[in-house]
Amino acid sequence: MWGPLPLQKPHLYVAVTRLYHKDKCIDQYETRFGIRSVIFDPQKGILVNGKPIHIQGVNQHHDLGALGAAFNTRAAERQLELLQEMGCNAIRLAHNPPAPELLDLTDRMGFLVIDEIF
Repeated sequence: MWGPLPLQKPHLYVAVTRLYHKDKCIDQYETRFGIRSVIFDPQKGILVNGKPIHIQGVNQHHDLGALGAAFNTRAAERQLELLQEMGCNAIRLAHNPPAPELLDLTDRMGFLVIDEIF
């Protein structure tokens, strides 16, 4: 099960989709994904995989400050590392669709994500 750090582990799986033509694989695509349960209970609060979690989140825009809006994987990873060091476990990605690479990083690093468009 995928769960947010530090109390759980962000375990991910890989689904492999293959396209065959006459018994020959002509294309292949890998999709990384996690399985988890998120429930709100009026008495217990938010539960991820049945365990209570205290959400400590931030709002984040699609740009990387002085680096601009073009996605830079290492800069985004460093930004997420700093957020983890501060105790952050959730991110609201505000106003613009995030880069798929950012969502991959947040999945691997154990962040809960609230993704929005406009």
